[in-house]
Amino acid sequence: MEWLIISLLILVVSTSGHLCPKRCMCQNLSPSLAILCAKTGLLFVPMVIDRRTVELRLTENFITAVRRRDFTNMTSLLHLTLSRNTISQIMPYTFADLKRLRALHLDSNRLSVVTDDHFQGLTNLRHLILANNQLHNISPHAFDDFLGTLEDLDLSYNNLVDIPWETIGRLTNVNTLNMDHNLIEHVPLGVFSNLHKLARLDMTSNKLKKIPPDPLFLRIPVYAKSRGLH
Repeated sequence: MEWLIISLLILVVSTSGHLCPKRCMCQNLSPSLAILCAKTGLLFVPMVIDRRTVELRLTENFITAVRRRDFTNMTSLLHLTLSRNTISQIMPYTFADLKRLRALHLDSNRLSVVTDDHFQGLTNLRHLILANNQLHNISPHAFDDFLGTLEDLDLSYNNLVDIPWETIGRLTNVNTLNMDHNLIEHVPLGVFSNLHKLARLDMTSNKLKKIPPDPLFLRIPVYAKSRGLH
């Protein structure tokens, strides 16, 4: 009888095909999975995550650092949300295996710098949300792996004085660019000239005294244009 119970348990695990991390909720999208771990008191990224996972939400926990081993071989992942934690450290090449990732949400954390090796490997990234951190420096090569794919970049509510403008000028696929509520004092002439898909630019609540003439302002919606200086 005991052997039969054990056999049945093994059968249940094998037929479901995955184990859900403790205190998380898993949604079977067949053949993919979504794992939702919001407000579960996590201190670390769960150690066992099914490799078929396409969406992983770790919102509103107490994670302080993310490491490469946290996401090793998670090659199916498309959406990763780490919002509203206490992340102050991203180890080098943390996201290197996430070649298919399209959206990375790191807003409302405690990041102060973004270096060249933080986002390496994210060759298909479309949305990068870094709002409401403590950023004061972004490396000029931090976004190199997704310069041609990024559609949405949110750097709002940080402490940025200097922006890597040459990098911004090469985001040829970007549609939305939020840099409001920073300490930006200067915008170089012509920095937006090649951003032909840019439809929304927000630079409100900075320390700008003027914005140089740019072809962008001839086609950008009046909403964005009127919010350029405040």
